[in-house]
Amino acid sequence: MLPGITLELVRGLAAELGCAWERRLFHWSELASAHEILLVGSGFGVTGVSSLDGFRLNWPGPITRAIEIAFAKRVAMPIQ
Repeated sequence: MLPGITLELVRGLAAELGCAWERRLFHWSELASAHEILLVGSGFGVTGVSSLDGFRLNWPGPITRAIEIAFAKRVAMPIQ
């Protein structure tokens, strides 16, 4: 995970929404049992992950969706 402006913005938005945020490496078993997984990047903003190695995830999950909307409002970027 690279440090960056987008990541820090999303971290702040998550905190404003009352979402816990932890930056660390995850073991596969933790990811496989996740309710939601999101990706952050300067090129695309915030997006949810719909499946992981064939395992379907809650997509778009309510937390991911809330962060996507807050991000779009903050950077004035339409979400599709």
